[in-house]
Amino acid sequence: REHVANNQKSLADLAAAVAESQAKRKSVDDDAASKAAAVTACRKTATKQSNVAADKRAVFERAEQLEIERAEEAKHREAAAKKLRAVIKREAENIASKQAELAKYDETDGQSSSRGATGVV
Repeated sequence: REHVANNQKSLADLAAAVAESQAKRKSVDDDAASKAAAVTACRKTATKQSNVAADKRAVFERAEQLEIERAEEAKHREAAAKKLRAVIKREAENIASKQAELAKYDETDGQSSSRGATGVV
């Protein structure tokens, strides 16, 4: 009987030790799962921050590109305006020259017709 009682006590102690070991293991597993979840959350946050930083860089680079394009367009507009001003100036000079020629012909025409009228009489 004593032997059976000792065996039962040993089995009870063993069962308690196994239960305690399982509880510790569950605690370790839960802690590991919690840490893994925290790491995953940190990675997700880091990825989001990295994506935001990449988006900011892309926006900044696009803004720089647009500024460069705007400056190029301004140069082209200025060059076109300069050419247009030169064309307008040339045309104005041509018109002035033609007007001067017409004025000379009008003067010459007016003198000859008045001479003709006085010469006939």
